[in-house]
Amino acid sequence: MNCPKCSSEKKIKSGFAKGRQRYKCKKCGYNYTVELKSTAKPGSMKKQALRLYLEGAGFRSIGRLLGVSNVSVLNWIRKFGKETQELNLESKETGTVEVPEVLSSSDITDASVSTDAVNTRTGTASRITDGGGHYLLSVKGNQKGLPEDAKCAFKADQGRHLTEDIECNHGRTETHRCCILPAKGILSKEHLPAWEMRQS
Repeated sequence: MNCPKCSSEKKIKSGFAKGRQRYKCKKCGYNYTVELKSTAKPGSMKKQALRLYLEGAGFRSIGRLLGVSNVSVLNWIRKFGKETQELNLESKETGTVEVPEVLSSSDITDASVSTDAVNTRTGTASRITDGGGHYLLSVKGNQKGLPEDAKCAFKADQGRHLTEDIECNHGRTETHRCCILPAKGILSKEHLPAWEMRQS
């Protein structure tokens, strides 16, 4: 970098200022530091990485597609997971779900919002879809009525099956299936009777 005062190329190192190399111009004696360029990636790229991860792409594949390090992708996903986990812990501690406040203060256009059926309310699904987001509902087999109703909705509307993952942990086997079904008109009392029990 040339001297910002006289544009001379002749400089010598002159210590450090706030952790950055400082230079002294040989021509005019002016001290200056080189500006650090931000390496932070835009939020839209991080959202795209999360979308690709939720669709089953690996960290290396996502990194190649977006032109970033696979370690960066891993860190973004971990950070998102921690933030989600902290929200879940806060809601369990207080006994209330603060989802409406989060949704109203966030831009969720084209974002994927995932929630467990236990902590879901019918109004939440509407807020997400009305805000331009995509709603991912996690349904567990031990929840009363809702899993069967969800299966029926997918069969009737030909939901697209994406992935199936079998996990053997903690002495039990769990099967995780990921399917896509448009939420408009599906999360209603007529389509899912068990949904009627949820409070809006």
